Amino acid sequence: MDLFKPKLTILVVVTLLVGVFLAPLTINLIYLILSLLAIWFQAAGSLSINCYIERDLDKNMERTRDRPLPAGRLHPNVALYWGWGLIIGGTIILLFTGNLLTAGLGLFSALSYIYFYTPLKTKSPYALYVGAVPGALPTLMGWTLMTDSVNGLGIYLFGILFLWQIPHFMAISYYRKSEYENALVLTFAQTHSKSFLQVNILLYSLMILLYGLLPYVWGWRGEAYFYTSITVGVILSVWAMFGFKKDDEEMSKWARSYFFLTIFYLPIQLGVLLILR
Repeated sequence: MDLFKPKLTILVVVTLLVGVFLAPLTINLIYLILSLLAIWFQAAGSLSINCYIERDLDKNMERTRDRPLPAGRLHPNVALYWGWGLIIGGTIILLFTGNLLTAGLGLFSALSYIYFYTPLKTKSPYALYVGAVPGALPTLMGWTLMTDSVNGLGIYLFGILFLWQIPHFMAISYYRKSEYENALVLTFAQTHSKSFLQVNILLYSLMILLYGLLPYVWGWRGEAYFYTSITVGVILSVWAMFGFKKDDEEMSKWARSYFFLTIFYLPIQLGVLLILR
């Protein structure tokens, strides 16, 4: 379980369930449970192989050096075989309990994470945008699992998760800059100026604020959703403005606080989307 990065797989399951609960129920409960387990298999498998590929790099980062492979608690081949077994098994199960569209999206998410995002991390900071795609797909997959279509709220969910990841990671890459440098992972904190990060975090915060209002604009949610969404969006944007005109030490503290604020923002935004119909 440690190999599968529990925090990330929990996030996958939570965002997946948002897509499921927002969509109309179209499959029986047993098939639903098996399908959710299969999607978790695909995500856990890709994370397992990611750990296999990055086992040497992980030794150089404080937050990753105690993972099973760099710490020597697990043989690398175990991670490799388990990873592919889970990806293949999850895809096959989804073909029977879910639908071809969801199985295909899950397979694409796993393969793009392994073959595009993981190797690109050490070559370009723009890997962030590539990795945001498989990171945002679980919510869409929850929707497609129930509807067998890519439309409406499913597209919205993908978009909000994609946008949210950009400033979220930009912030963590700044206050953990030295760790990423040691692991040879390129981030915008290393390749671009401090002002570039400040401006982009603010711009994406404003984009998230405006994008979050779309369910109201399109008539899917009412005024209660509108006021709640705009409140949390404004708080995120105002906090992003506080990042300007700070020295390096203050900037690092602010980036850390903004990172934690994004962690609070996401469940609130998705929660009101679910509750305030």
